Amino acid sequence: MSASDQAADAFKQRDAGSYDTVSDSFAHFTTRFSQPIAERIVEMAAFAPLSRVLDVGTGTGIVALAGAPRQDTKGPVNPNEIYAPKRAPAARHATNENAR
Repeated sequence: MSASDQAADAFKQRDAGSYDTVSDSFAHFTTRFSQPIAERIVEMAAFAPLSRVLDVGTGTGIVALAGAPRQDTKGPVNPNEIYAPKRAPAARHATNENAR
């Protein structure tokens, strides 16, 4: 890995880590202020019945959770977040919303 690639990776890690202490608050305010945007994204996606939806880099899970109620019960919505500090609030949010 080149020095430039290493520097870029280090920056990405620092940037991602800067959200660690505020991830729960971020999830709260994301839902409060971004819910209409998430619902519009889902509306524009126009899921077909029984669609399988994968939300990669779901963050707080707001878009996946907005899509879950619109899906047929056999069409799963799968939020996926690789960054653990964001994954925990998203999982709690999904549990609170009875998402699948």
